[in-house]
Amino acid sequence: MNKLAIPFILAGLIFLGLQSQYFFSKDEHEALPAGDLVETDLLVLVNKDNTLSDAYQVTLTEFEHVKLAGVLVDDLEDMQNAAVKDNINLHIDNAYRTAEEQGHMFNNIIHDYIKQGVPQDVAAEKANDMAALPGYSEHETGLALDFSFDGNDRKKLDMWDWLSEHAYKYGFILRYPEGKMRITGYRGEPWHYRYVGREHARAIFEQGLTLEEYKIGFTHLDDARVAEERKSGAYSAYDESLNDGTEDIRTNIPNVRPPRPVGRSHRRAADQRMRRTHPQPDPGRKRQRVP
Repeated sequence: MNKLAIPFILAGLIFLGLQSQYFFSKDEHEALPAGDLVETDLLVLVNKDNTLSDAYQVTLTEFEHVKLAGVLVDDLEDMQNAAVKDNINLHIDNAYRTAEEQGHMFNNIIHDYIKQGVPQDVAAEKANDMAALPGYSEHETGLALDFSFDGNDRKKLDMWDWLSEHAYKYGFILRYPEGKMRITGYRGEPWHYRYVGREHARAIFEQGLTLEEYKIGFTHLDDARVAEERKSGAYSAYDESLNDGTEDIRTNIPNVRPPRPVGRSHRRAADQRMRRTHPQPDPGRKRQRVP
């Protein structure tokens, strides 16, 4: 999405929001009923600049109280069982959302700001910082999960700590790491995980990459070249901001996982993220994680 176009889009959302139940709507992508699994693109890239293709298909299944992609269920159950052995219960707060549901959520965030006296245009800008427009949310893929629950902050932080160290073993990556907002478009979200499959998740985790960085590199390099460069100690990811499509411009990323904050400093940072200032929802409406 062209960043210069955002103010005009948001202005349009405000105008539409005064006349409709939600600010933005997009036809649902094809979510097929449970049964034989269709082939789902596990590396599909959905962010503020990449909308979910109308050709995207996913087979949804009911899991606990949410809907999600059936392709990830076995690995999710394995991860939950492993966590239980470490006295950790993984609570899923959000998973699949339709484009319409995403539109309602975006609209609700704007109205929460407006109720606090924030001007409509500013409220729309703030909502865009916090959440994705319909069609630009990973939750519409069925591959994104928010792990959270109300109350007991200590257990919540323990759960996020466990996920940050073990989720990759089961095919899940921390989608929005701290300090990667320039690349992902979102501040650190310790609750938001994305399923990419075990092989890809391990590579992303060990290289300390975001999905954007990994996807660009994986798309442009053939498997043999990727394997050779990983073996030699460097993984080549393309710097999209420099590559106009005509040159092979790459950024070498050491084959070493960057040190992760541990102990109290890590927990304090996560706690600050969890408690950062944002508009509170109406008491009668359950708060949902975004994007």
